[in-house]
Amino acid sequence: MSSTNQHMLFLCSTDSSKLYPNNTSSEFIVELGQTYELDGEWTVELTEIRCALDNSKAKQLYVYSNLCEPSYVQNKYSPLLRNISLSSPRKTIEQFHNSYAIKVAHSQLQRVKIYIRDENNKPASFSKDPLYITLRLKKYGGQHT
Repeated sequence: MSSTNQHMLFLCSTDSSKLYPNNTSSEFIVELGQTYELDGEWTVELTEIRCALDNSKAKQLYVYSNLCEPSYVQNKYSPLLRNISLSSPRKTIEQFHNSYAIKVAHSQLQRVKIYIRDENNKPASFSKDPLYITLRLKKYGGQHT
């Protein structure tokens, strides 16, 4: 049983590379090291992403996660966490002050899968550097910050 109304997850694309040797910056799985029991209704928000984009011409990035309930995006329902508009290919640190609260799809969390696609639904092209993501899990009806 979870006694807190919020959890922060600071994830890196290389966190579980021994368990998942095929992890890349555009698609990775992280084992959390414990099971989070989420009683009641919870949301997840992407609050920050740090990555080094390759010489991509992508104009949009779509960040998906197994944590999310499906939303309608690009003519289908997918577990979209957030879409990010890019003004130019660059190394990016995006902090989202107006993050989207997406309903969490599971009441127990042991692993997080993140995958990032461009506007053509192709894996996003990143440099060899790791990608960092910060997620906030928040219980409905909890104290608002």
